[in-house]
Amino acid sequence: MLRHIVKCCVVLIGLAIPALAQQPALLEAQLITGYSDNYQQTANKQSSASVQMKLQLNAAINWRSFDAGVQAKLSEIDYKANNAAKFSRNALAGHLSWQPTNQQTLAINVSRSNAEVEPWLGIRRDSYQMTNNNVLTLAIDETADSTAGLNYAYTTPSEQGLVFSSAFNTLQKDYQATDQLALQNNKKTTSWSNKLGYQWRAGRHLFIQYQQLDSRFTDFSARDNSSRIYAAGLSWQATAITGFNLGIGQETREISQSAAENKTSYWSLQATWAPKSYSVFSLSSTQHQQSSEYQDQLLQLAKTHSAAWRHTWANGLKSSVTLHHQQLQQLASKRDEKRLSGEISLSYQLTNNWQANIAYSYINNIDSSERRNFKQNNLYFSVKYQMGGRA
Repeated sequence: MLRHIVKCCVVLIGLAIPALAQQPALLEAQLITGYSDNYQQTANKQSSASVQMKLQLNAAINWRSFDAGVQAKLSEIDYKANNAAKFSRNALAGHLSWQPTNQQTLAINVSRSNAEVEPWLGIRRDSYQMTNNNVLTLAIDETADSTAGLNYAYTTPSEQGLVFSSAFNTLQKDYQATDQLALQNNKKTTSWSNKLGYQWRAGRHLFIQYQQLDSRFTDFSARDNSSRIYAAGLSWQATAITGFNLGIGQETREISQSAAENKTSYWSLQATWAPKSYSVFSLSSTQHQQSSEYQDQLLQLAKTHSAAWRHTWANGLKSSVTLHHQQLQQLASKRDEKRLSGEISLSYQLTNNWQANIAYSYINNIDSSERRNFKQNNLYFSVKYQMGGRA
């Protein structure tokens, strides 16, 4: 149903909004062909070529102190080694922001998405097996996600003073399947986050943070849990693209039907450094608790670290290098799953409308239970067409 709605929105927005918008609508169409030597991400490697189509439309309107926008996405990927391995994703999102003064911003964001999730990527990845090369033996999970968010930010009008931000967000995730694993993962999550800080110089402030998150599982209340994060940190913005934001504290997660509490350290770091405007380095690192998607597991501790370098060369050539490390620890079973991945890509702007891209990625997944040990190599080539916007 959402797929047809998104298609209609793509057509209507593409026809109607450009006539009204101060920012012309941007339409992107992308064709991606690729090859993976282990597309199912299992110890028993099976290779496949793939073809993916993506269509995205962005449109925005500015009126006085208001800014509104709509985004529609359609995508479908087809793994050629398996006739049943075709997966589609569709999403529709909108935002509205209001800036009553130069120091205040109020924003509302909503989205709705439907996805057919590959069994080796979704909630069934822990037990996924293939008994026939041409038939998927496990159900393809169809999910529906709805999100809504309300955000407020205030900055001091002078160089020194208070800064404050508050955000309220909700996520509703539903699986079409009705087996036990799917029922265990139907949930509604609400979060409320507040930051209060003091700015002693433009772009630089100390802050304290409080975040509360509640997860309620629609069909499996034994998994209901709540989280509280207390943190303090520093935000330092030297230029528009050089700076960092660091928060360190403690997270306490409580299972609703028991008195058990899990206390762990919490941190969040995002940093960018641009020695030149055309060359940007970025670094991020986080640790937090989250609900586990694995069967019979309640919570997991997630640690992620990533580094990237983006560079714009002469004559429309761009490159990027990304390294990523993730560790998932199931708190009940002490099972560790570590993933190291990297990607190198080159893109070339053929004309104002056409862009070509080639990328190589590598994944090495190590599981202490030896259930998800695998390595994967991927090679992709894509062509993108862009129409409208301010190219």
